[in-house]
Amino acid sequence: MLAATVYDLYKVRNVIDTGGFGLIAIGFTIAFLAALLVVRSVIAFISRHGFVPFAWYRIAVGTLMLAILFARG
Repeated sequence: MLAATVYDLYKVRNVIDTGGFGLIAIGFTIAFLAALLVVRSVIAFISRHGFVPFAWYRIAVGTLMLAILFARG
């Protein structure tokens, strides 16, 4: 993610000003902390319950998202 962010900033370096770097740093930090919390929670859930409930959850959510996608289109 860091490499993608740096590359994206490099591509738009002529468009952005230095005032936006603070917001980018805050967004990057918050996204990192949120991902850390979510990954830790998922790993804890899987270690307690195994992969079967997690797999059924992913199948259900994927099916729901596909149904919504096809219903809108």
